[in-house]
Amino acid sequence: KIAKATDMVLSLLPFEKKFYDKHQVPCTFVGHPLADDIPMVSDKQQARAALNLPLQDKILALMPGSRGGELSRLLEPFFNSALQLQAEDPSLHLVAPMVSEKRAAQFNELKKTYAPTLSIDVIIDKTQAVMAASDCLLTASGTVTLEAALIKRPMVICYKFNTLTYWLAKWLVKLKWFSLPNLLANKALVPELLQDEVCPEQIIPLLKARLYQDQSQLNASFENIHQQLQCNASEQAAKAVIALHTLKSC
Repeated sequence: KIAKATDMVLSLLPFEKKFYDKHQVPCTFVGHPLADDIPMVSDKQQARAALNLPLQDKILALMPGSRGGELSRLLEPFFNSALQLQAEDPSLHLVAPMVSEKRAAQFNELKKTYAPTLSIDVIIDKTQAVMAASDCLLTASGTVTLEAALIKRPMVICYKFNTLTYWLAKWLVKLKWFSLPNLLANKALVPELLQDEVCPEQIIPLLKARLYQDQSQLNASFENIHQQLQCNASEQAAKAVIALHTLKSC
């Protein structure tokens, strides 16, 4: 049905093309615009200076998502993990990029409930800059994890559904991984925590390893992903559309 309804699909990710090829749907992989826009090397010190963040301290970014439901489900374990980490290392600097004033207000209200003593900077509408300035990210799943991989920052990826959605998804969807970095690498490149796994007992050891241990091997894998996706997507898409139009005109 897809093949009959579609002249061509332009895919941003290589595993999407594999899916369409399997089902004999014409598909051209054009690369991802984010890979063209984000530089191969994101300067940490430059980003920190631009955001007035400390140049030498370890920085952890809390990134619980852009939707209200994500914040309400993820922030309690995120805050509890951050409180313990900051208690162990008082020099650890925390930041939280928020997509809007509305989400920042929700973040601050939940902080009053779960972590009123937590020291953290809330920064609005500068997500990529905050990621570049950070040493590690505690993040919700989504496109932001691809941005993080392209910026070359280690991450711990978490997601919590509401209970009904989780059991439906678990029954219907069978995937080894749910995050874009792991799907692109086709291996467990970054840790994923889902549902009840999203708790301080599991989050904290994973963050410590990524904050305080060498990440050069992970960065090399992220660079490979970046090179794979950096194809001048806009130009490739335009060429594919022109070629298809020319073919149909003949």
